[in-house]
Amino acid sequence: GTHQALANSTNQHIFLQTLRVKMENSQIKRYVRALIDTGSQKSYILKSTAEFLKYRSKRQINIIHGLFGGSELSQKHDCYDVTVSNNSYSCTFEALDQPVICNEVSAVFHGVWTEELRLLNIQISDSYDDAPIELLIGSDIAGKLYTGKRYVLKCGLVAIETLLGWTMMGKIPLEKPQSLSMISVSLFVNNASITNLWELDVLGINDPAERMTREETALAAKEFFLETITIDVEGRYEVRLPWLEGHPALPSNYQMAKKRLENTVKKVINDGYFEAYDQVFKDWLNENIIEEVFEIQPTKVAHYLPHRPVIKPSSATTKIRPVFDASARERDSPSLNQCLEKGLNLIELIPDILLRFRRQSIGVVSGIRKAFLQISIHEADRDFLRFLWSDSEGKQIVYRHRRVVFGINSSPFLLGATMEYHLSKMLKESDSKPFSKDTIMKLSDGFYVDNCVTSVANDKELRTFVEEASIVMAEGKFDLRGWEHTHQVQDGNLDISTSVLGMKWNKENDTLSLNQDDNTTEQFENKLVTKRMMLSQAQRVFDP
Repeated sequence: GTHQALANSTNQHIFLQTLRVKMENSQIKRYVRALIDTGSQKSYILKSTAEFLKYRSKRQINIIHGLFGGSELSQKHDCYDVTVSNNSYSCTFEALDQPVICNEVSAVFHGVWTEELRLLNIQISDSYDDAPIELLIGSDIAGKLYTGKRYVLKCGLVAIETLLGWTMMGKIPLEKPQSLSMISVSLFVNNASITNLWELDVLGINDPAERMTREETALAAKEFFLETITIDVEGRYEVRLPWLEGHPALPSNYQMAKKRLENTVKKVINDGYFEAYDQVFKDWLNENIIEEVFEIQPTKVAHYLPHRPVIKPSSATTKIRPVFDASARERDSPSLNQCLEKGLNLIELIPDILLRFRRQSIGVVSGIRKAFLQISIHEADRDFLRFLWSDSEGKQIVYRHRRVVFGINSSPFLLGATMEYHLSKMLKESDSKPFSKDTIMKLSDGFYVDNCVTSVANDKELRTFVEEASIVMAEGKFDLRGWEHTHQVQDGNLDISTSVLGMKWNKENDTLSLNQDDNTTEQFENKLVTKRMMLSQAQRVFDP
Protein backbone atom coordinates (compact mmCIF):
# COMPACT_ATOMS: atom_id res chain seq x y z
CA GLY A 1 0.00 0.00 0.00
CA THR A 2 0.91 3.62 -0.10
CA HIS A 3 1.16 6.19 2.64
CA GLN A 4 -0.58 9.52 3.14
CA ALA A 5 2.65 11.48 3.16
CA LEU A 6 1.15 14.97 3.03
CA ALA A 7 -1.82 14.67 5.36
CA ASN A 8 0.12 16.57 8.02
CA SER A 9 1.18 20.21 8.25
CA THR A 10 3.65 21.60 5.69
CA ASN A 11 6.59 23.97 6.14
CA GLN A 12 5.61 27.42 4.90
CA HIS A 13 9.28 28.18 4.07
CA ILE A 14 9.51 25.40 1.50
CA PHE A 15 8.15 25.51 -2.04
CA LEU A 16 6.67 22.16 -3.05
CA GLN A 17 6.06 21.10 -6.66
CA THR A 18 2.60 22.52 -7.32
CA LEU A 19 0.83 23.12 -10.63
CA ARG A 20 -2.35 24.84 -11.81
CA VAL A 21 -4.14 22.44 -14.18
CA LYS A 22 -7.53 21.93 -15.82
CA MET A 23 -9.60 18.86 -14.95
CA GLU A 24 -12.63 17.98 -17.01
CA ASN A 25 -15.32 15.41 -17.55
CA SER A 26 -17.57 15.80 -20.58
CA GLN A 27 -18.82 19.43 -20.43
CA ILE A 28 -17.72 20.04 -16.83
CA LYS A 29 -14.39 21.82 -16.30
CA ARG A 30 -12.53 22.91 -13.19
CA TYR A 31 -9.14 24.56 -12.64
CA VAL A 32 -7.40 23.06 -9.62
CA ARG A 33 -4.10 23.12 -7.78
CA ALA A 34 -2.14 19.87 -8.10
CA LEU A 35 0.83 18.66 -6.06
CA ILE A 36 3.53 16.34 -7.38
CA ASP A 37 4.57 13.97 -4.57
CA THR A 38 7.08 11.32 -5.64
CA GLY A 39 6.93 9.91 -2.09
CA SER A 40 3.40 8.67 -2.74
CA GLN A 41 3.02 5.47 -4.70
CA LYS A 42 -0.43 6.38 -6.01
CA SER A 43 -2.31 9.50 -7.18
CA TYR A 44 -5.24 11.00 -5.30
CA ILE A 45 -8.14 13.34 -6.09
CA LEU A 46 -10.09 15.29 -3.50
CA LYS A 47 -13.41 13.52 -2.91
CA SER A 48 -15.41 16.76 -3.28
CA THR A 49 -13.66 17.51 -6.60
CA ALA A 50 -14.49 14.06 -7.98
CA GLU A 51 -18.13 14.65 -7.03
CA PHE A 52 -18.16 18.13 -8.62
CA LEU A 53 -16.78 16.74 -11.89
CA LYS A 54 -19.26 13.84 -11.70
CA TYR A 55 -16.54 11.24 -12.19
CA ARG A 56 -17.83 7.66 -12.16
CA SER A 57 -16.11 5.24 -9.81
CA LYS A 58 -14.50 2.35 -11.70
CA ARG A 59 -14.19 0.22 -8.60
CA GLN A 60 -13.45 0.35 -4.90
CA ILE A 61 -10.13 -0.78 -3.51
CA ASN A 62 -8.78 -1.19 0.00
CA ILE A 63 -5.41 0.48 0.68
CA ILE A 64 -3.25 0.05 3.78
CA HIS A 65 -1.50 3.36 4.51
CA GLY A 66 1.84 3.15 6.30
CA LEU A 67 2.12 6.01 8.80
CA PHE A 68 4.93 7.46 10.88
CA GLY A 69 5.92 5.27 13.82
CA GLY A 70 5.21 2.07 11.91
CA SER A 71 1.43 2.09 12.45
CA GLU A 72 -0.92 1.19 9.63
CA LEU A 73 -4.36 2.42 8.60
CA SER A 74 -6.70 0.57 6.24
CA GLN A 75 -8.96 2.75 4.07
CA LYS A 76 -11.42 2.07 1.26
CA HIS A 77 -11.17 4.35 -1.81
CA ASP A 78 -13.18 4.90 -4.97
CA CYS A 79 -11.01 4.70 -8.08
CA TYR A 80 -11.50 7.14 -10.99
CA ASP A 81 -9.99 7.85 -14.41
CA VAL A 82 -9.18 11.59 -14.29
CA THR A 83 -8.26 13.85 -17.21
CA VAL A 84 -5.71 16.62 -16.58
CA SER A 85 -4.48 19.21 -19.10
CA ASN A 86 -2.99 22.61 -19.82
CA ASN A 87 -2.85 24.55 -23.10
CA SER A 88 -0.51 22.08 -24.83
CA TYR A 89 -0.76 18.68 -23.11
CA SER A 90 -3.45 16.34 -21.82
CA CYS A 91 -3.30 13.01 -19.99
CA THR A 92 -5.68 10.58 -18.30
CA PHE A 93 -4.67 8.46 -15.33
CA GLU A 94 -6.10 6.62 -12.35
CA ALA A 95 -6.62 8.43 -9.04
CA LEU A 96 -8.11 7.41 -5.70
CA ASP A 97 -10.50 9.63 -3.79
CA GLN A 98 -9.43 11.17 -0.49
CA PRO A 99 -11.46 13.49 1.83
CA VAL A 100 -8.38 15.62 2.63
CA ILE A 101 -5.11 15.50 0.70
CA CYS A 102 -2.97 17.90 2.73
CA ASN A 103 -2.98 21.11 4.71
CA GLU A 104 -2.20 24.51 3.14
CA VAL A 105 0.61 24.48 0.57
CA SER A 106 1.98 27.86 -0.46
CA ALA A 107 1.88 28.86 -4.13
CA VAL A 108 4.95 30.56 -5.63
CA PHE A 109 4.94 34.22 -4.62
CA HIS A 110 7.17 37.15 -5.64
CA GLY A 111 10.72 37.18 -4.29
CA VAL A 112 14.37 37.52 -5.28
CA TRP A 113 13.82 34.66 -7.73
CA THR A 114 11.12 36.49 -9.75
CA GLU A 115 13.47 38.56 -11.92
CA GLU A 116 15.69 35.56 -12.70
CA LEU A 117 12.67 33.52 -13.78
CA ARG A 118 11.56 36.39 -16.01
CA LEU A 119 14.96 36.60 -17.70
CA LEU A 120 14.87 32.83 -18.27
CA ASN A 121 11.38 33.27 -19.78
CA ILE A 122 9.97 30.78 -17.28
CA GLN A 123 6.31 31.14 -16.29
CA ILE A 124 5.58 29.20 -13.12
CA SER A 125 2.32 27.30 -13.49
CA ASP A 126 1.08 27.77 -9.92
CA SER A 127 1.46 31.42 -8.97
CA TYR A 128 -2.02 32.28 -7.73
CA ASP A 129 -3.45 32.20 -4.22
CA ASP A 130 -3.05 29.35 -1.75
CA ALA A 131 -6.20 27.42 -2.65
CA PRO A 132 -6.51 23.84 -1.36
CA ILE A 133 -4.68 21.03 -3.16
CA GLU A 134 -7.31 19.02 -5.06
CA LEU A 135 -5.07 16.57 -6.91
CA LEU A 136 -1.97 14.69 -5.77
CA ILE A 137 0.15 13.24 -8.57
CA GLY A 138 2.10 10.31 -7.21
CA SER A 139 5.19 8.49 -8.45
CA ASP A 140 2.99 6.24 -10.61
CA ILE A 141 2.49 9.24 -12.98
CA ALA A 142 5.03 11.93 -12.01
CA GLY A 143 8.01 10.36 -13.79
CA LYS A 144 6.19 10.50 -17.14
CA LEU A 145 5.53 14.23 -16.77
CA TYR A 146 9.11 15.47 -16.34
CA THR A 147 10.72 16.81 -19.54
CA GLY A 148 14.26 16.83 -18.16
CA LYS A 149 14.64 20.61 -18.19
CA ARG A 150 15.65 22.17 -14.87
CA TYR A 151 17.36 25.35 -13.69
CA VAL A 152 19.08 25.88 -10.34
CA LEU A 153 18.46 29.53 -9.53
CA LYS A 154 21.02 31.77 -7.80
CA CYS A 155 18.91 31.78 -4.64
CA GLY A 156 19.02 27.97 -4.44
CA LEU A 157 15.49 27.22 -5.63
CA VAL A 158 15.10 24.77 -8.51
CA ALA A 159 12.73 25.34 -11.47
CA ILE A 160 11.62 22.07 -13.08
CA GLU A 161 9.67 21.73 -16.32
CA THR A 162 6.83 19.22 -16.65
CA LEU A 163 4.48 18.57 -19.54
CA LEU A 164 1.83 20.39 -17.49
CA GLY A 165 3.99 23.49 -16.92
CA TRP A 166 6.91 24.77 -14.88
CA THR A 167 7.04 24.10 -11.15
CA MET A 168 9.51 25.19 -8.48
CA MET A 169 10.80 23.52 -5.32
CA GLY A 170 13.26 24.13 -2.54
CA LYS A 171 13.82 26.13 0.61
CA ILE A 172 12.72 29.74 0.35
CA PRO A 173 15.81 31.93 1.01
CA LEU A 174 15.20 33.94 4.19
CA GLU A 175 18.25 35.59 5.79
CA LYS A 176 16.34 36.53 8.95
CA PRO A 177 13.38 34.16 9.19
CA GLN A 178 11.74 35.73 12.27
CA SER A 179 11.71 39.40 11.25
CA LEU A 180 11.20 38.78 7.53
CA SER A 181 8.28 36.45 8.20
CA MET A 182 6.60 39.19 10.19
CA ILE A 183 7.17 41.71 7.37
CA SER A 184 5.76 39.26 4.83
CA VAL A 185 2.63 38.78 6.92
CA SER A 186 2.18 42.53 7.33
CA LEU A 187 2.60 43.13 3.62
CA PHE A 188 0.16 40.37 2.80
CA VAL A 189 -2.48 41.79 5.13
CA ASN A 190 -2.02 45.31 3.78
CA ASN A 191 -2.13 44.08 0.19
CA ALA A 192 -5.29 42.10 0.89
CA SER A 193 -6.95 45.18 2.38
CA ILE A 194 -6.12 47.31 -0.66
CA THR A 195 -7.39 44.56 -2.96
CA ASN A 196 -10.65 44.41 -1.03
CA LEU A 197 -11.05 48.18 -1.37
CA TRP A 198 -10.75 47.97 -5.14
CA GLU A 199 -13.15 45.03 -5.24
CA LEU A 200 -15.71 46.88 -3.13
CA ASP A 201 -15.38 50.08 -5.12
CA VAL A 202 -14.99 48.69 -8.62
CA LEU A 203 -16.43 45.19 -8.66
CA GLY A 204 -19.02 45.21 -5.89
CA ILE A 205 -19.09 43.17 -2.71
CA ASN A 206 -18.17 39.54 -3.42
CA ASP A 207 -18.72 36.40 -1.40
CA PRO A 208 -15.23 35.09 -0.41
CA ALA A 209 -16.38 31.63 -1.48
CA GLU A 210 -16.59 32.92 -5.08
CA ARG A 211 -12.90 33.82 -5.28
CA MET A 212 -11.80 30.56 -6.88
CA THR A 213 -14.72 30.67 -9.29
CA ARG A 214 -13.57 34.13 -10.50
CA GLU A 215 -10.05 32.83 -11.07
CA GLU A 216 -11.34 29.74 -12.82
CA THR A 217 -13.52 31.74 -15.23
CA ALA A 218 -10.66 34.18 -15.93
CA LEU A 219 -8.31 31.27 -16.69
CA ALA A 220 -10.95 29.65 -18.90
CA ALA A 221 -11.36 32.95 -20.80
CA LYS A 222 -7.58 33.17 -21.30
CA GLU A 223 -7.47 29.59 -22.57
CA PHE A 224 -10.35 30.26 -24.99
CA PHE A 225 -8.56 33.41 -26.17
CA LEU A 226 -5.35 31.50 -26.96
CA GLU A 227 -7.32 28.83 -28.83
CA THR A 228 -9.22 31.31 -31.02
CA ILE A 229 -6.90 34.29 -31.71
CA THR A 230 -5.96 34.58 -35.41
CA ILE A 231 -4.64 37.19 -37.86
CA ASP A 232 -7.13 38.62 -40.38
CA VAL A 233 -6.59 39.61 -44.03
CA GLU A 234 -5.44 43.10 -42.97
CA GLY A 235 -2.72 41.60 -40.77
CA ARG A 236 -4.54 42.52 -37.55
CA TYR A 237 -5.09 40.25 -34.61
CA GLU A 238 -8.66 38.91 -34.61
CA VAL A 239 -10.31 37.73 -31.37
CA ARG A 240 -13.57 36.24 -30.11
CA LEU A 241 -15.68 37.72 -27.32
CA PRO A 242 -15.07 35.84 -24.04
CA TRP A 243 -18.61 34.62 -23.31
CA LEU A 244 -19.36 33.37 -19.80
CA GLU A 245 -20.18 29.69 -19.77
CA GLY A 246 -23.90 29.13 -19.24
CA HIS A 247 -24.82 32.83 -19.47
CA PRO A 248 -28.56 33.65 -19.77
CA ALA A 249 -30.07 34.38 -23.19
CA LEU A 250 -29.08 37.84 -24.44
CA PRO A 251 -32.03 39.92 -25.73
CA SER A 252 -31.80 42.06 -28.87
CA ASN A 253 -32.23 45.41 -27.02
CA TYR A 254 -33.56 46.72 -30.36
CA GLN A 255 -36.47 48.74 -28.98
CA MET A 256 -34.37 50.25 -26.20
CA ALA A 257 -31.60 51.16 -28.65
CA LYS A 258 -34.14 52.73 -31.00
CA LYS A 259 -35.70 54.83 -28.22
CA ARG A 260 -32.33 56.01 -26.95
CA LEU A 261 -31.25 56.82 -30.50
CA GLU A 262 -34.16 59.26 -30.79
CA ASN A 263 -32.98 61.05 -27.63
CA THR A 264 -29.36 61.07 -28.84
CA VAL A 265 -30.28 62.55 -32.23
CA LYS A 266 -32.34 65.29 -30.55
CA LYS A 267 -29.43 66.15 -28.26
CA VAL A 268 -26.74 66.42 -30.94
CA ILE A 269 -29.08 68.47 -33.18
CA ASN A 270 -29.94 70.85 -30.32
CA ASP A 271 -26.25 71.17 -29.34
CA GLY A 272 -25.18 71.75 -32.94
CA TYR A 273 -23.03 68.59 -33.13
CA PHE A 274 -25.09 66.37 -35.46
CA GLU A 275 -22.76 66.75 -38.47
CA ALA A 276 -19.66 66.11 -36.35
CA TYR A 277 -21.21 63.02 -34.71
CA ASP A 278 -22.39 61.72 -38.08
CA GLN A 279 -18.90 62.25 -39.51
CA VAL A 280 -17.37 60.01 -36.81
CA PHE A 281 -19.44 57.07 -38.08
CA LYS A 282 -18.63 57.89 -41.71
CA ASP A 283 -14.93 57.93 -40.89
CA TRP A 284 -15.22 54.63 -39.03
CA LEU A 285 -17.01 53.11 -42.02
CA ASN A 286 -14.23 54.24 -44.38
CA GLU A 287 -11.58 52.84 -42.01
CA ASN A 288 -13.36 49.45 -41.72
CA ILE A 289 -13.89 49.98 -37.99
CA ILE A 290 -17.63 49.40 -38.50
CA GLU A 291 -19.72 47.93 -41.33
CA GLU A 292 -23.31 48.46 -42.42
CA VAL A 293 -25.93 45.73 -41.86
CA PHE A 294 -28.71 45.65 -44.41
CA GLU A 295 -31.08 43.35 -42.46
CA ILE A 296 -32.93 45.59 -40.02
CA GLN A 297 -34.98 42.68 -38.66
CA PRO A 298 -32.50 39.79 -38.70
CA THR A 299 -33.61 36.19 -38.45
CA LYS A 300 -30.60 35.26 -36.36
CA VAL A 301 -29.69 36.41 -32.83
CA ALA A 302 -28.34 39.95 -32.58
CA HIS A 303 -27.84 42.56 -29.87
CA TYR A 304 -27.98 46.37 -30.18
CA LEU A 305 -25.84 48.75 -28.11
CA PRO A 306 -27.24 52.19 -27.22
CA HIS A 307 -24.75 55.04 -27.52
CA ARG A 308 -24.39 58.66 -26.55
CA PRO A 309 -21.96 61.46 -27.45
CA VAL A 310 -19.18 62.70 -25.20
CA ILE A 311 -18.42 66.28 -26.15
CA LYS A 312 -15.08 67.97 -25.40
CA PRO A 313 -14.94 71.35 -27.19
CA SER A 314 -11.45 72.04 -25.78
CA SER A 315 -9.94 68.90 -27.35
CA ALA A 316 -7.51 69.58 -30.18
CA THR A 317 -8.17 66.23 -31.90
CA THR A 318 -11.48 64.61 -30.91
CA LYS A 319 -14.17 67.09 -29.94
CA ILE A 320 -16.97 64.49 -30.01
CA ARG A 321 -16.93 60.71 -29.77
CA PRO A 322 -19.52 57.98 -29.18
CA VAL A 323 -19.64 55.96 -25.96
CA PHE A 324 -21.45 52.62 -26.15
CA ASP A 325 -23.50 51.35 -23.22
CA ALA A 326 -22.92 47.60 -22.92
CA SER A 327 -24.54 47.64 -19.46
CA ALA A 328 -27.94 48.62 -20.90
CA ARG A 329 -30.53 45.89 -20.43
CA GLU A 330 -34.21 45.25 -20.77
CA ARG A 331 -36.30 44.34 -17.75
CA ASP A 332 -35.60 40.84 -16.37
CA SER A 333 -32.87 40.31 -18.99
CA PRO A 334 -29.07 40.50 -18.84
CA SER A 335 -26.87 43.14 -20.43
CA LEU A 336 -24.03 42.29 -22.79
CA ASN A 337 -21.53 43.04 -20.01
CA GLN A 338 -23.24 40.51 -17.74
CA CYS A 339 -22.66 37.79 -20.35
CA LEU A 340 -18.94 38.43 -20.86
CA GLU A 341 -15.87 37.56 -18.80
CA LYS A 342 -14.07 40.77 -17.85
CA GLY A 343 -10.80 39.22 -16.66
CA LEU A 344 -8.86 40.04 -13.51
CA ASN A 345 -8.93 43.43 -11.79
CA LEU A 346 -6.27 45.54 -13.55
CA ILE A 347 -6.22 48.25 -10.86
CA GLU A 348 -4.06 45.96 -8.70
CA LEU A 349 -1.26 46.13 -11.33
CA ILE A 350 -0.72 49.86 -10.87
CA PRO A 351 1.54 49.86 -7.74
CA ASP A 352 3.94 47.33 -9.36
CA ILE A 353 4.09 49.31 -12.61
CA LEU A 354 4.75 52.56 -10.73
CA LEU A 355 7.59 50.91 -8.77
CA ARG A 356 9.22 49.80 -12.03
CA PHE A 357 8.67 53.33 -13.36
CA ARG A 358 10.78 54.66 -10.44
CA ARG A 359 13.44 51.91 -10.61
CA GLN A 360 15.88 53.63 -13.01
CA SER A 361 16.96 57.23 -13.47
CA ILE A 362 14.87 58.13 -16.54
CA GLY A 363 11.12 57.56 -16.51
CA VAL A 364 9.48 57.09 -19.90
CA VAL A 365 5.80 56.85 -20.87
CA SER A 366 3.87 56.46 -24.11
CA GLY A 367 0.48 55.30 -25.35
CA ILE A 368 -1.04 53.26 -28.17
CA ARG A 369 -3.13 55.29 -30.63
CA LYS A 370 -6.74 54.06 -30.59
CA ALA A 371 -5.57 50.77 -29.10
CA PHE A 372 -8.91 48.95 -28.96
CA LEU A 373 -9.68 49.80 -32.57
CA GLN A 374 -6.53 48.02 -33.76
CA ILE A 375 -7.92 44.57 -32.82
CA SER A 376 -10.50 42.90 -35.05
CA ILE A 377 -13.57 41.05 -33.74
CA HIS A 378 -14.37 37.67 -35.29
CA GLU A 379 -17.36 37.80 -37.64
CA ALA A 380 -19.28 35.28 -35.49
CA ASP A 381 -19.50 37.87 -32.67
CA ARG A 382 -20.11 41.07 -34.63
CA ASP A 383 -23.91 40.81 -34.63
CA PHE A 384 -23.82 41.18 -30.85
CA LEU A 385 -22.14 44.57 -31.37
CA ARG A 386 -24.78 46.25 -33.55
CA PHE A 387 -25.95 49.83 -33.08
CA LEU A 388 -28.41 52.22 -34.74
CA TRP A 389 -27.89 55.62 -36.34
CA SER A 390 -29.99 58.07 -38.39
CA ASP A 391 -28.53 59.95 -41.34
CA SER A 392 -29.24 63.59 -42.24
CA GLU A 393 -32.47 62.56 -43.98
CA GLY A 394 -33.78 60.68 -40.94
CA LYS A 395 -33.18 57.23 -42.44
CA GLN A 396 -32.30 54.58 -39.88
CA ILE A 397 -29.00 52.79 -40.48
CA VAL A 398 -27.82 49.59 -38.78
CA TYR A 399 -24.10 49.26 -38.18
CA ARG A 400 -22.02 46.63 -36.41
CA HIS A 401 -18.54 46.86 -34.96
CA ARG A 402 -15.64 45.08 -36.64
CA ARG A 403 -13.14 46.05 -33.92
CA VAL A 404 -12.97 45.77 -30.13
CA VAL A 405 -15.41 48.25 -28.57
CA PHE A 406 -14.38 50.68 -25.84
CA GLY A 407 -17.11 50.47 -23.19
CA ILE A 408 -17.46 46.69 -23.08
CA ASN A 409 -16.13 45.26 -19.83
CA SER A 410 -14.07 42.55 -21.55
CA SER A 411 -12.25 45.00 -23.86
CA PRO A 412 -9.32 45.71 -21.47
CA PHE A 413 -8.86 41.94 -21.07
CA LEU A 414 -8.89 41.41 -24.86
CA LEU A 415 -6.38 44.24 -25.38
CA GLY A 416 -4.08 43.01 -22.60
CA ALA A 417 -4.25 39.38 -23.73
CA THR A 418 -3.59 40.37 -27.36
CA MET A 419 -0.54 42.44 -26.43
CA GLU A 420 0.76 39.66 -24.19
CA TYR A 421 0.32 37.19 -27.06
CA HIS A 422 2.01 39.59 -29.48
CA LEU A 423 4.98 40.26 -27.21
CA SER A 424 5.41 36.53 -26.54
CA LYS A 425 5.45 35.97 -30.30
CA MET A 426 8.00 38.79 -30.78
CA LEU A 427 10.20 37.31 -28.05
CA LYS A 428 10.44 34.04 -29.97
CA GLU A 429 11.34 35.94 -33.16
CA SER A 430 13.72 38.47 -31.56
CA ASP A 431 16.91 36.76 -32.76
CA SER A 432 16.01 37.59 -36.37
CA LYS A 433 14.43 41.01 -35.71
CA PRO A 434 15.90 44.52 -35.13
CA PHE A 435 15.03 44.61 -31.42
CA SER A 436 16.30 43.02 -28.23
CA LYS A 437 14.68 40.72 -25.68
CA ASP A 438 15.24 43.39 -23.00
CA THR A 439 12.99 45.81 -24.92
CA ILE A 440 10.25 43.19 -25.15
CA MET A 441 10.49 42.39 -21.43
CA LYS A 442 10.23 46.10 -20.56
CA LEU A 443 7.11 46.36 -22.68
CA SER A 444 5.65 43.22 -21.08
CA ASP A 445 6.13 44.65 -17.59
CA GLY A 446 5.17 48.22 -18.46
CA PHE A 447 1.71 48.13 -20.05
CA TYR A 448 -1.44 49.17 -18.22
CA VAL A 449 -4.25 48.83 -20.80
CA ASP A 450 -2.92 51.09 -23.62
CA ASN A 451 -0.31 53.02 -21.57
CA CYS A 452 3.34 51.98 -21.45
CA VAL A 453 5.06 53.12 -18.22
CA THR A 454 8.68 52.11 -17.56
CA SER A 455 12.19 53.47 -16.93
CA VAL A 456 15.70 53.29 -18.41
CA ALA A 457 19.20 53.94 -17.06
CA ASN A 458 20.50 56.62 -19.45
CA ASP A 459 19.89 58.61 -22.64
CA LYS A 460 21.39 55.92 -24.88
CA GLU A 461 19.03 53.29 -23.46
CA LEU A 462 16.15 55.76 -23.87
CA ARG A 463 16.83 56.25 -27.60
CA THR A 464 17.23 52.50 -28.13
CA PHE A 465 14.05 51.66 -26.22
CA VAL A 466 11.90 54.26 -28.05
CA GLU A 467 13.14 53.06 -31.44
CA GLU A 468 12.88 49.32 -30.76
CA ALA A 469 9.59 49.47 -28.81
CA SER A 470 7.95 51.33 -31.70
CA ILE A 471 9.09 48.62 -34.12
CA VAL A 472 7.92 45.79 -31.83
CA MET A 473 4.42 47.22 -31.45
CA ALA A 474 4.12 48.18 -35.14
CA GLU A 475 4.54 44.47 -35.99
CA GLY A 476 1.11 43.97 -34.39
CA LYS A 477 -0.48 47.07 -36.02
CA PHE A 478 -0.11 49.08 -32.78
CA ASP A 479 1.10 52.69 -33.10
CA LEU A 480 3.09 53.49 -29.94
CA ARG A 481 3.40 57.27 -29.73
CA GLY A 482 3.18 60.32 -27.45
CA TRP A 483 6.58 59.63 -25.88
CA GLU A 484 7.43 61.60 -22.73
CA HIS A 485 10.41 61.19 -20.44
CA THR A 486 12.27 62.69 -17.49
CA HIS A 487 13.79 66.17 -18.15
CA GLN A 488 11.95 66.36 -21.49
CA VAL A 489 11.25 70.04 -20.73
CA GLN A 490 14.90 70.68 -21.58
CA ASP A 491 14.08 69.63 -25.14
CA GLY A 492 11.78 72.61 -25.57
CA ASN A 493 8.61 70.95 -24.25
CA LEU A 494 6.87 73.59 -22.15
CA ASP A 495 4.47 71.18 -20.46
CA ILE A 496 6.28 70.31 -17.22
CA SER A 497 3.61 67.98 -15.76
CA THR A 498 1.77 65.03 -17.24
CA SER A 499 -0.50 62.29 -15.92
CA VAL A 500 0.95 58.84 -15.21
CA LEU A 501 -1.67 56.24 -14.26
CA GLY A 502 -3.76 58.88 -12.55
CA MET A 503 -0.85 60.51 -10.68
CA LYS A 504 0.78 63.84 -11.53
CA TRP A 505 4.35 63.50 -12.82
CA ASN A 506 6.62 66.54 -12.85
CA LYS A 507 9.10 65.69 -15.60
CA GLU A 508 11.52 68.48 -14.67
CA ASN A 509 11.88 67.49 -11.00
CA ASP A 510 10.98 63.83 -11.67
CA THR A 511 8.46 63.71 -8.82
CA LEU A 512 5.06 62.03 -8.46
CA SER A 513 2.18 63.56 -6.53
CA LEU A 514 -1.48 62.80 -5.95
CA ASN A 515 -3.70 64.22 -8.67
CA GLN A 516 -6.34 65.68 -6.34
CA ASP A 517 -8.58 68.64 -7.05
CA ASP A 518 -7.98 71.80 -5.08
CA ASN A 519 -11.61 71.78 -3.97
CA THR A 520 -11.46 68.31 -2.35
CA THR A 521 -11.99 69.80 1.12
CA GLU A 522 -14.94 71.86 -0.11
CA GLN A 523 -16.65 68.69 -1.38
CA PHE A 524 -16.86 67.37 2.19
CA GLU A 525 -17.77 70.68 3.82
CA ASN A 526 -21.20 70.71 5.52
CA LYS A 527 -21.93 67.19 4.21
CA LEU A 528 -22.45 63.87 5.89
CA VAL A 529 -19.34 61.83 5.04
CA THR A 530 -20.37 58.36 3.84
CA LYS A 531 -18.42 55.18 3.13
CA ARG A 532 -19.12 55.68 -0.56
CA MET A 533 -17.53 59.16 -0.47
CA MET A 534 -14.47 57.87 1.37
CA LEU A 535 -13.95 54.97 -1.05
CA SER A 536 -14.40 57.35 -3.98
CA GLN A 537 -11.65 59.64 -2.65
CA ALA A 538 -9.37 56.68 -1.88
CA GLN A 539 -9.71 55.34 -5.42
CA ARG A 540 -8.72 58.69 -6.89
CA VAL A 541 -5.16 58.10 -5.67
CA PHE A 542 -4.92 55.54 -8.50
CA ASP A 543 -7.48 56.58 -11.09
CA PRO A 544 -6.02 56.09 -14.57
